[in-house]
Parts: sequence; C-alpha cells; structure tokens
Amino acid sequence: MATNHIFLINGKNMMFRKIVRQLACKATNLLPCIAFSTTQPYRFNQEYSTFEQLGKGSCGIVYRVVENSSQKQFTCKKMRKTKRWRAHREAIALRDISGSRLPQFHAKLEDEFAIYILSKYIPGEDLFDYLADFYCLDEYDLQHVVVEMASCIKQCLDCSIAHLDIKAENFIVDEASVLNLKLIDFGAAHHISEDKELMSLKTPAGTTGFSPPEFYGGRFHRNSDVWSLAVCIWILATGERPFPRHESYSTSKTVSEPGHFIFPTLAHEEKLKTMSPLLVSLLGQMFTIDPRKRISIQEVLSHPWIVNT
Repeated sequence: MATNHIFLINGKNMMFRKIVRQLACKATNLLPCIAFSTTQPYRFNQEYSTFEQLGKGSCGIVYRVVENSSQKQFTCKKMRKTKRWRAHREAIALRDISGSRLPQFHAKLEDEFAIYILSKYIPGEDLFDYLADFYCLDEYDLQHVVVEMASCIKQCLDCSIAHLDIKAENFIVDEASVLNLKLIDFGAAHHISEDKELMSLKTPAGTTGFSPPEFYGGRFHRNSDVWSLAVCIWILATGERPFPRHESYSTSKTVSEPGHFIFPTLAHEEKLKTMSPLLVSLLGQMFTIDPRKRISIQEVLSHPWIVNT
C-alpha cells in the first residue's frame, strides 16, 4: 500500500492530526489548543490544580484553578469534548471582548478528557446570591444596581458581542468594591453583524423566563440583552417574575405570537402602582416586543430614571 495514503488510514498518526488541526484552525478561526502527543499526552491536571466549584451549567462546570508554575488563579470552564463547537464560540467571544467589567481571556486548552476555557479569576459572589436576603430593592438601590448591570452590557456591546444570557447569576459582585459588578459566562454570546438588524442564533441562548421574544424565532438583536435586563429589573423591584413561565416562556412561543409578551397587562398593574412614573416609562420601553423599536442600552443609561434619580 502506498505510504502517501497512510495518513488517511491511521487516525492516530501525529502528522495527519497536526495537518487536520492546522486546517481547522485556518478555516474556522479556532483558538490554538494544546496538541496531543502519542508519547507524552497533555494532561490539564499536571499544569493546573483544581479547587472549588464555582458554577454548573448545561455545557460545563466552572472551577477555580491555580497554575502550578506561576501560582496564578483562573476561572476554568470544563466542557465535554462533544461541546467542541460551543467551546470554540465561547473562547472566541472571550478573546474579542475587553473592558474593566468583563472577563479577561487566558487560554483554551484540551486534553483527552475535556476542553478547558480559562479566564482571569474574579473573586466575589454572584448578584443573585448577594441579594438573596432582599425580597426586593427600593428604587435608590435598584438604580445603582441597574447602572452597574447596564454598564457591563454596554462594554460587551461596544466590542460587538451580545451576551444573550443576562440574569443576576451572571454578574459577580467584585470583592474589591461593593456593587462593582462584572459580567461573566459567555457561553451563549454571539458576535454582532453591523450590517444586519436581526441575526440568526447559531447556538442555544438565554434562560427560560429571561429570554426576549425574538429568541423563540431563532433570532437575536443587539437590543436583545435589554429585554433580559428589564426582566432583572422587574424581579429586583417586585420579587416576582414579569411573565409566568407556564404562560409566556414555552419554547414553542415565537415572536409571531406577541400576546404572550405584552407589557403591561392587568397582572402588572398593581406592581406598577408602587413604582415611580420614570421607572414605569423605562420598563415600557425595554419591554418592547420588536427589538428594532426597543430602547438601546445606551438609551437605558441616559434615561431620566437613571440620570435624574
């Protein structure tokens, strides 16, 4: 048998795998991973020590890890190798963002067991746990939290990245400064195309109860995160969800069925009576079904409820 065919037959051949890996990186803009070796295979746990679990999602488990050689701490999302495409998209999104309120990407590594996405470790607890003892916030405290959350989202959008999974659990309260928030978990993030308004979702996004109407039509918009932020505001202000799950957030519902997302309804009226007119105005503009008509994140930050409170 001709030797020039051996690479197509023997999948364990190093040269074959190196060529395939290089072509894949060139074709899909993959971040480089640690290569396998048939004699000395890479082992993540030889270079990093794993400590406490920080979180768990459908695509992976997040840990605090320490690099043995430098003793530097990192946040590490460990993902199954069957989630390679999602790991790729998350790593690319992390690579392309920058800002004081966003994670700092370190590396995407791979061994025979899993894929590992590392970013600079951010100490602190998530906003959901931080506010767990409060049923709801008064408007003065709420305004401060909303400014922090919206500022995180704006930094993300300024990098042409939509987060697409905005919820209190994905904001970390920085231990260095009370209520200085940082946005984490870019597993659902998508790049924004500046020449398109509505874009296709390449991977699943959002969390039930927080997702905007356009998600259920398989689309997203640069204002999609604004809707999810409005859900957070409502929950923080009232202690309740704005749209009951069993009525409004079935995955079969699409933007073509806007009645499931109408705001306000009679169910909202009693809660709205407890809010200032400016906050009611802001929520109405954020809970706009058509994302092209929805208020932008910059307009949220410049809304009178924010600047005049």
